[in-house]
Amino acid sequence: MSGSVRAHRVTGGGTGLLDPAAPHWGSCSPLLVTLTPAPVALVSAVSPYVAASTGHGRVPQVEARAAHDGAGLWLRLAWPDSTCDDHVSDLDRFADAAAVLFPLAAGADPFLMGSPGKPVNAWLWRADTATPFDVIAEGYGTSRRRPATVSGLAVRAQHDGRGWTVVFQRPLTPRSSGCVALAPDAKSAVAFAVWDGSERDRSAQKAVSTGLLPLEIDA
Repeated sequence: MSGSVRAHRVTGGGTGLLDPAAPHWGSCSPLLVTLTPAPVALVSAVSPYVAASTGHGRVPQVEARAAHDGAGLWLRLAWPDSTCDDHVSDLDRFADAAAVLFPLAAGADPFLMGSPGKPVNAWLWRADTATPFDVIAEGYGTSRRRPATVSGLAVRAQHDGRGWTVVFQRPLTPRSSGCVALAPDAKSAVAFAVWDGSERDRSAQKAVSTGLLPLEIDA
C-alpha cells in the first residue's frame, strides 16, 4: 500500500463539510485504498465460529479524502455498495458500516485491533444507528463502544444507489483521554474498515486496509 491521506486546510470553519456532497470535497485529493478480507482465523480464541467463516470482506476499495480548519478534522470515505443495508429486521440481517482506526501507541496494529498495552482508537459508523461510536480496543474481543460525546465525534452518510459516502468529523483535540489526539503538521497514521451487511459482514468479518497509512494534516 502506498500514498497518504492528506487533510487540506480550509477556511471559514469548514462550514458544510459534514455534507458528503459538499462542493469543497471535489478539491480535496482522493486516495484509493485497497481493502482485503480481515484475517478472521486470528479470532479463534474469541469466536471459533467466526474464525471458520469465509466469504466476508468483499468491498474492494475505499476512497478517502480529508480536510481540517485548525480545530476540527473531516474524513470522507466512499465505496461501492449497490444495496443500502440501513436497518436490522431479524437476527440474520446485518447493517452496512465503516470505521476509521488510529494507533494510540507505537507498534499498535489496527489490523489486529491493537494488543494489550498497545490500544487503537476507532471512529465507528453503522447505517442503522443515528450517531457514531468512539471505540477503544486492545485486541480482538476487547472493543469498548463509547458514545460520540466522549470525543465530540459526528457523522453524516449518504447512499446514492451505487455506494456509500460517509463523513466523520471530530475536534483535533479530543474532549477526554483514550481518544487519538491530532494536530496540523504532526505525524499521524490511519487505517480503514468496511462492512457490507448484505454480504453478512459483522464483527471481525469485514474488509480492511492492510496497514497504517500516513495522515498528513496541512500546517
